[in-house]
Amino acid sequence: MRTRLLPLICLAALAAVPAAAQAKVPESVGCTSASATVLFWPKGHKSVPSVNFPSIKAPHLEVYKPGAAYPAVNFLLYADSTRFVDPSRSCSITRPGTTRAVRNAKTITIKKAVTCSAAAALTYDVLRGKKGVVVIGHAGPDAYFRATIKSKGSSLTYDRQACKVSSSPH
Repeated sequence: MRTRLLPLICLAALAAVPAAAQAKVPESVGCTSASATVLFWPKGHKSVPSVNFPSIKAPHLEVYKPGAAYPAVNFLLYADSTRFVDPSRSCSITRPGTTRAVRNAKTITIKKAVTCSAAAALTYDVLRGKKGVVVIGHAGPDAYFRATIKSKGSSLTYDRQACKVSSSPH
């Protein structure tokens, strides 16, 4: 009887953990592309007719396979300041990795498109916190970018040698 109660006790203990603590558990999304374009929108954006994007007011980022446009087939990941995360079905949920700090780091706080190229497929670790979400794009232990998406004060730090910055779609 004691062994049958143990799972129930563990389940009850997990339910007693505050939602905020549970929200800090990272998830990781593995995709097959070794390069990606991060569309960084630290203040959200109005509709962008040139690429068929609707208006999204929440600060967010979108990750796509690189290309001249941003078709749905190239979509990899979306994350916003409300802690909503939407990975592509073409990616798989994996275990978070251990990453180093971003090398050759440069930080931006304005809307930009940042295209990073890695030697292997990129993985995106997602950490939800009380004030937003952090997304780390990495291949193995090498971090290529780290984005902090919050309602105010979002930033994206990227590797200047592995990533190129350009204007966001308009």
